[in-house]
Amino acid sequence: ELTGWKTLVVEGNKVSLDSSNSPVLNHANTTEERKIVVGERSLNISDKIDFKRKVSQVISSSEFVELKDGVYTLTAKVKNSSGFSKLEMYAVSNGKTVKAAIKENPNWITIKLEKILVKNGKVEIGFVAEGKANAYCVVDDLVLVQSL
Repeated sequence: ELTGWKTLVVEGNKVSLDSSNSPVLNHANTTEERKIVVGERSLNISDKIDFKRKVSQVISSSEFVELKDGVYTLTAKVKNSSGFSKLEMYAVSNGKTVKAAIKENPNWITIKLEKILVKNGKVEIGFVAEGKANAYCVVDDLVLVQSL
């Protein structure tokens, strides 16, 4: 798994280290892609068969960094194919969900989720995908910033 991310397979191939059918959870960024996104790897959401998946992580205050209560904006760079009946980025804090649908983007674009109300120093961010076989979405450079 890509460090920091939790993958929940609702339908599709199960994640496994010893199976050729396991979905690949990270994407190796090409030299050209690294001119647009940071690093060698991106989150990859895809499968060889029709699939439904939730990929998420919880961001919370720690002894080193405080996640202050307030209103936040989440941005991410995405590149994805067609073939999704549902593809969205979301944030959940204190029982309230904000989400944005992601349309087909054959080239990297920045998407934005605004007005995320963070309470109690904790927010879950992630992606929900329902796709046909071989549909893909790669995600990189997520940034959560407090709005002024």
